[in-house]
Amino acid sequence: MAKDLTLPAHDYFEFGPFRLDSSSRSLYRGDEFVPVTPKAFDTLCLLVEEAGRVVTKDELLQRVWPDTFVEEGSIANNISILRKILNPHFEGDGPIATVARRGYRFTAPVQLRNARAEIALVAEPGTPVQPVGPVGPVGPVGIDERVAWRSRARLWPLVAAASVLAAVIAVVIAVRLMSAGARADAPRTRRAIAVLAMKNVSGRGEYAWFSTALSEAINTDLGAGGQLRLISGAAVAEIQQDIAPQAGLGLTRKQLDEIGSDLGCDLVLTGDYTSAGGRIRVDMRLDDIKTGATVATVSVSDDETKLLDLVASASRELRAKLGLGPALAGASAAARAALSANPDALRFYFLGLEALRNHDVVRSIELLAQATETDPDFALAHSVMSISWRVLGYDSKSQDEATRAFKLSSRLGREDRLGVEGAYYEVMSDWPKAIEQYQSLWSFYPDNIAYALKLVHQQLLGGRLQDAGRVIAQMKALPPPADGDPRVDVVESDWLYRQGRYADAAAVAAKGVEKAARRKSNQLRARLTLVQGRALMHLGDLDEATRLIADAKRLFEVAGDPGGASDAIRSDALALLVRDQPDAAARRIDEALRMAKAINNQRLVPDILIERSTILCRLGKLSLAKEDAETALAAVASAQGRARNARALIALGKAEKEQRDYTASRKHLEDAERIGRDVGEPPVFTDAANTLAGLDLLEGRVDDARRRVEEIAPVDRRTGDKAAIAADVETLAAIAKARNAGDKSARDRGPR
Repeated sequence: MAKDLTLPAHDYFEFGPFRLDSSSRSLYRGDEFVPVTPKAFDTLCLLVEEAGRVVTKDELLQRVWPDTFVEEGSIANNISILRKILNPHFEGDGPIATVARRGYRFTAPVQLRNARAEIALVAEPGTPVQPVGPVGPVGPVGIDERVAWRSRARLWPLVAAASVLAAVIAVVIAVRLMSAGARADAPRTRRAIAVLAMKNVSGRGEYAWFSTALSEAINTDLGAGGQLRLISGAAVAEIQQDIAPQAGLGLTRKQLDEIGSDLGCDLVLTGDYTSAGGRIRVDMRLDDIKTGATVATVSVSDDETKLLDLVASASRELRAKLGLGPALAGASAAARAALSANPDALRFYFLGLEALRNHDVVRSIELLAQATETDPDFALAHSVMSISWRVLGYDSKSQDEATRAFKLSSRLGREDRLGVEGAYYEVMSDWPKAIEQYQSLWSFYPDNIAYALKLVHQQLLGGRLQDAGRVIAQMKALPPPADGDPRVDVVESDWLYRQGRYADAAAVAAKGVEKAARRKSNQLRARLTLVQGRALMHLGDLDEATRLIADAKRLFEVAGDPGGASDAIRSDALALLVRDQPDAAARRIDEALRMAKAINNQRLVPDILIERSTILCRLGKLSLAKEDAETALAAVASAQGRARNARALIALGKAEKEQRDYTASRKHLEDAERIGRDVGEPPVFTDAANTLAGLDLLEGRVDDARRRVEEIAPVDRRTGDKAAIAADVETLAAIAKARNAGDKSARDRGPR
């Protein structure tokens, strides 16, 4: 007889007439309990959790029989049991498809539900997931926006259900708010917490690293399960540098307001710690931004070698005082797996992380290398070291570390794993896959704008400007404070600049500078000011451009970013070249190059060499110009974005043209012209085309030259680039002169 069952308050899956409850290890068809053998049940949980994705036989063996050696026949036996139970209730061949020589895929639509949260996630296998609204008596409310569901969790089904649930709540919220207008009854976003660096009360320098360690470890542990949104440590570090609150317990009302506004958080955690007799004690205070009230105070202590145990204890108390249950065991284990169990490896890792945030990239690599030597399986340490190498431009070393992190990432929680995978594909210049990973992060965690920013960056590098524009529009449609985040202005102004929309780029950057100034973020002010200056340089306002570029350099220096200062000097050199002062430009570009090399920034060096090649061409130093262009091309050809590759090709083509190596020049310029068209960056395309027009003239192809300039002249007029327009006019004049000379020669020859 059917049992009268009430819906559980925890997570469960629905597919067809079935309901799969992983916490009670129960399968129901309607209200009827369906008996399933234990291993067949585990197999079903895994397939449903990964609905739409091929689950390999190796993965099934590892996760269903983790500590036992069994033959593949055990898998086939479980699949047979499940098909007998499920197939009669589905059309066709049933919901479990065999993928030849690989594994199995669950093909039926799956819903993840939670009665208490009143949401559902509909997964159409092979297609993106569509989040739907509250589930009640009137049924689900559909939403047009779709997000990708690529669950690769290596956690047990209950853990995956909890983390997906939290992400889905955020998806529903964000999508509704981005639609025509947020409904008054729309669900709330996750509460966001900023964990500030903690004060070393003991004053003992050997324990200074605990400040970063405690903040990062608490961030990781509190974020387990996705119930809370934790502000990234990098964002907090920047705010602390600019606002400079006194370290330790508690903040002033003004500081709370500033941090809440700048970081878009609801709660701030501050703390002190002291060490004595081999033990560490931490006192923490959690304040509510809106009310200024203290939500919780927590004091914990433990052996100084048991940092993660201490953090777990603090996290449990904080969760309880926030009215949250403890993190599910699997989610907590995944969060803990992100950090090394080796105390020395942890120390080196956190010191390296802090050095990277302070722009001491070389020191960060030294420390992170010690972390990975101490614990070779420390995935996040390898991933952060990959970032450090990439900042310096050592792409081969960055790829090696990213590959190690990627191979070790399977035991991480989904958010960490997707981040490591995205970084890996980015380093490998696999833009489509990098975009896919960051799109997944943005879809799963739409209240975390950092993932959208990463996604746009990859789209720009991969030449997908239209897609980048859509994501930028989504970010701008978010509710406060995300819609006023100056980081959005940074990517939008860069996006506009790449399209040659210089007036728009300058306007967006100017507004962003005001927002960054209110946040007291010198780093963001510097980046936006530099974009504004470069845009005005193209528009011909050289005096204002020069002033802004100088301001950007000063702000980079205040922020402790010598790479940014070097980039500003590079821009100043270009302004001098536009003023027709090539000697002064050469001195300035050499200064930028010395600075970039002094900090080992191999990523910035190619950009500087591209510009120096152009300056050397103007000075007639053609061999050196070609050498610089070739060096730059070798550095950016495969790893730094298609547009940069095109600019290096243009520099090389110009040098070869001046050396009268027309065949090589044409090949490189045509390659650059094609890339410029493909990636949708008109300035790149028109620069290559104008140079090709000059080459056509030299080779007597007057009609080809005219055709090229007639195509690009309207484009340059739309961008308003004064130098490009002048170059078009100059080329047209040369074409007219060549035509006149040809006509005169024909008249002089007379009839044959």
